[in-house]
Amino acid sequence: MKVIQERLGHKDILTTMNLYTHITKELDQGEGNAFLKIRN
Repeated sequence: MKVIQERLGHKDILTTMNLYTHITKELDQGEGNAFLKIRN
């Protein structure tokens, strides 16, 4: 993320993160399933 931030010229990394990151439904479900496996 830091490299992308600097290449795009964003002063704040939150700008970069808000514009270029997202969670897909599949990713969200996969992470939730992994969390449940760790808890049990």
